[in-house]
Amino acid sequence: MLIIVVSIVLFGSYAGLRFASLPVLAYSCVYTPGKTGLLVDPTVPSVNIDAGSCSPNGVETELNITVSFPIYVIALASWVGWWLLVLFLGAGLSALPVDLINQFRFRPTPMKQDEFARAKSEMAKQVDKLIQIGKTLLEDRIKADKASGCKQ
Repeated sequence: MLIIVVSIVLFGSYAGLRFASLPVLAYSCVYTPGKTGLLVDPTVPSVNIDAGSCSPNGVETELNITVSFPIYVIALASWVGWWLLVLFLGAGLSALPVDLINQFRFRPTPMKQDEFARAKSEMAKQVDKLIQIGKTLLEDRIKADKASGCKQ
């Protein structure tokens, strides 16, 4: 469904917006074809332009071109991306100082020696309990396997 909706929107907007108008400044000059100058291709003669024959003021006009579909999709995606950047950059920039202050406030602090020793002994007790539970589970599994006749 999403592909159908996106395709309809893309192709529909491309039908009306596929033309690009570029403002240009056009100068007119009188030129004479000649055989002098640099030739990249010997079959094409160079063009000699007399600088004095060019008009000093250009004429403002528009160059109308048709944009291909891939270029249109790229331009549309970049336009949407810029708007998303404008919308979400403000939220991120306003949240950044608050996040940095909270990271500083709740940063880890070193423990004192007596706190460390107490935490270490509590953790050792928990580890001993877990080891005992593990041994009990292993014994229960061995008993259950013997009772069921399975060997592992």
